Amino acid sequence: MRQIARRASCPGRRRPDLRREATVRGQQELAASSLDAQFASLEDLGEQTEVEARLAALKSIDRKAIEY
Repeated sequence: MRQIARRASCPGRRRPDLRREATVRGQQELAASSLDAQFASLEDLGEQTEVEARLAALKSIDRKAIEY
């Protein structure tokens, strides 16, 4: 409420306030998208690790079959 009253009484301050708010929101969006990208890369890494583990298991089975 104070901000609304202040803006109404000081119209000259409105533009810098809006710029500041826009800057803060932009920074928040950037941080959120960066965090999303980090989680996505972790998911990709987990999938790659699982694929590598399965491949190693298949190779192990093939070696055992050849040895018998």
